[in-house]
Amino acid sequence: MDCCHLVLSVAIVVVVLLVPRAGGYPWPLCGDSGSNFSARSKYLANINLTGATLPSNASSSPELFATAAGVGSVPDQVSALALCRGDANASLCLTCLTQAFRALPNACAYSKDATVFYESCQLSYSNASIFPVVVSGKIEKYMFGSYTNVTKEPARFNRVVAALVNATANYAAYNSTRRYASGEADFNQEYPKVYSWAQCTPDLTPARCRGCLTQIIADSIGLFESRIWAGTLAVRCSFRYNTLPFLNGSMKVQLLGPPARSGSPAPAPAPAATPTASTVTAAGEKKKKTTAGLYIGLPSSIVVLFILLVLAFVRFKRRTKAIEIEHPLRKITRAQCTIFDLPTLQEATENFSKNKKLGEGGFGTVYKVRILSASRGDNTCYEYIKNGSLDNFLFDTRSRNALNWKQQYNIILGIAKGIVYLHEDSALRIIHRDLKANNILLDENMDPKIADFGLARLLGEDHTQTRTARVVGTLGYMPPEYLAGGRVSTKIDIFSFGVLVLEIVTRRSNCSYDDHDSVNLLTDVWNCWTKGTVSQMIDQSLDEYSQSQAQRCIQIGLLCVQPDPGNRPHISSVIFMLSRENMDLQQPSQPAFYFGREATSSSPSCGQRSYVYDRSGLPGISVNGVTLTEIYPR
Repeated sequence: MDCCHLVLSVAIVVVVLLVPRAGGYPWPLCGDSGSNFSARSKYLANINLTGATLPSNASSSPELFATAAGVGSVPDQVSALALCRGDANASLCLTCLTQAFRALPNACAYSKDATVFYESCQLSYSNASIFPVVVSGKIEKYMFGSYTNVTKEPARFNRVVAALVNATANYAAYNSTRRYASGEADFNQEYPKVYSWAQCTPDLTPARCRGCLTQIIADSIGLFESRIWAGTLAVRCSFRYNTLPFLNGSMKVQLLGPPARSGSPAPAPAPAATPTASTVTAAGEKKKKTTAGLYIGLPSSIVVLFILLVLAFVRFKRRTKAIEIEHPLRKITRAQCTIFDLPTLQEATENFSKNKKLGEGGFGTVYKVRILSASRGDNTCYEYIKNGSLDNFLFDTRSRNALNWKQQYNIILGIAKGIVYLHEDSALRIIHRDLKANNILLDENMDPKIADFGLARLLGEDHTQTRTARVVGTLGYMPPEYLAGGRVSTKIDIFSFGVLVLEIVTRRSNCSYDDHDSVNLLTDVWNCWTKGTVSQMIDQSLDEYSQSQAQRCIQIGLLCVQPDPGNRPHISSVIFMLSRENMDLQQPSQPAFYFGREATSSSPSCGQRSYVYDRSGLPGISVNGVTLTEIYPR
């Protein structure tokens, strides 16, 4: 591979590409009715009342299924449906549904018509009187699939998947009173097996179950061509397939994959001839010659093979030795790409020369180096982002007008998708803890990338929060529960994201060094919001649609900076809010760090570190753990 340029931080600055979400539970399916409820409404109380009994009713039933109809009184009446996957046990079913009841209101932004899918269960509730058992018309569904495709025999793979999925659907509809089936089929050496699952709610008739499965399979199977795993989830029926096992128990359906296509069929064997005396004699002579050849040729072949092995071993040792004495930077492998000793760093940066210095952040200095790679494979290079960091475009008076609204909105959505990856799609849950405009880099297409993971905290997949004795971060972006008690959760990043959204829309910093007439951005935005004058904080040159979109972003930003972390939405809910403009949003309440007064000329700025937080209620917080970054570029 040719030499490549990269940016190397002594503090190890990591850049995460913002990629579309590939998968990961829970998966919400939110209704489009536009009907929402508030956090203190009777509707939520009826949901909680339903949640007290429905999980246990479903987990204790033979079908792992239960419904609740008409809980409460109109217009706050709740109907709910709970179903666990057919291979789950009662304990797993109860745990899964209990978790779903807690997560669903936030997952669907307090929508009255909502469904959430987990690995082992699904939960739906609605303000309709009862869920219809007649499946007709367009089915609302959640489709998901892998970005990895089968490259060897893809057409045959598609035939195997289609046959297996339909056979599994038939079994679920017609051979199981629980309307559940699992299946497997043979494929090839790379992917020996393909596994499938199909299930309907048990209250559907066989014909309606098969009709529901037929529709969602027909709607989506063409989109899944060659993907190694995919599926479609709906309230009344779902299916899924994977090249890796994901179900418990024995498979109900077992298929042999269709044979690989070949050329013309092999000719039938000719009838055996009756041996004669001459043929027997010739065969005997041939056998003697063959035996003699084996005695001579076999030892010779062994000698030649041994010589070749010795030569190959000598060549390998010489090559290994040559590689070992090469430049130390040439020895970087994928497993070592972020581990450097001091002499290597000194040589790569010309002893930390000022000529190689690109800038400084809160946690280290960034240098530009050159790596000559001896590897023929792919090398991981952390790139230098051409357009620098987002704060240049928001707060620098020379370039603050370079971004149009479409780019601003795409940056907001891109950052949200990046947080989804960190919080939900990564193998380990990653909490960034220092999301701010300085740490959002923009490539040549103005697409955002989250950078600077010097403060990132990793959580196991079963953990959602922890505590730390040392509070670190950037003033203006840290939520109160983190400052006061060191509580670390994904809601830290949600708060920081909310501040970022408000900064992007208003093009004002929450920590301004030169605006002495401002209290803080959260206070100013909330004052305008309560007065109905928030449009004054938005670019007046925008058209009516863009202004409406910008005001919606401000509302989402205010929801993300609520003082109670439980009232902040999950990042997946934020994606739905940003993507579905016809969805009614919950009204925000007073944000954290609201000072309840208008801006005055005597109000100190964030740069003086005397106003941002009321530190009298935050004992034991170390100011030394907080940083502010000024240096440009990233």
